Amino acid sequence: MKKTERKPWVTNINELKCIGRAKRKDRQIVREKTLQPPENELLVKELIPVAHQVYVALTELFPCVSKVAQSIAIYSCSICGEVHIGHPYHKIRTCNVMGSAASKEHSWTRGDVEHVLPLVESFHLYDRLGRAISHIEQLKVDRILVILEFCVQVGINFFEYPTRKRVFPTYSISGRIIDFERRFPKENFSF
Repeated sequence: MKKTERKPWVTNINELKCIGRAKRKDRQIVREKTLQPPENELLVKELIPVAHQVYVALTELFPCVSKVAQSIAIYSCSICGEVHIGHPYHKIRTCNVMGSAASKEHSWTRGDVEHVLPLVESFHLYDRLGRAISHIEQLKVDRILVILEFCVQVGINFFEYPTRKRVFPTYSISGRIIDFERRFPKENFSF
């Protein structure tokens, strides 16, 4: 084929336009999509005991690791954050970040348990379907451990970290999440 000639279309242009119109028309039809737990904001009852086990394991993990950290040397590079366990620390020249020496040698300092088990935090959400946290609200919202927030959202109740538990599921109608509890409060329902 010459450079001036165009490669033929696999599908005719008119067929592509027809398919596009049909898809657009199909998207305009309102459909209700039933969401399964946990997308519908109801608790998964089988996961609640697992969340309790995770929380118990978490409370046992930190004291055990701190006991081990007292007997084994932990070193951390003050420039790049690399961690070395055991004595003596290595002299491999791999510190290749902004601010490191030209020789790429690590600047080792004595580390702690936080270097072995970094504490990753997340925002605690009262309602997962609520508004997203804005930049201004960041300082007002509590930050807790990610594993702890996971346990709270799965179903563990902590008085310090309240969360909204739904009685009725949420629905997805035309791609929008609809919360019927907010539109029709619990007092209007009779059981």
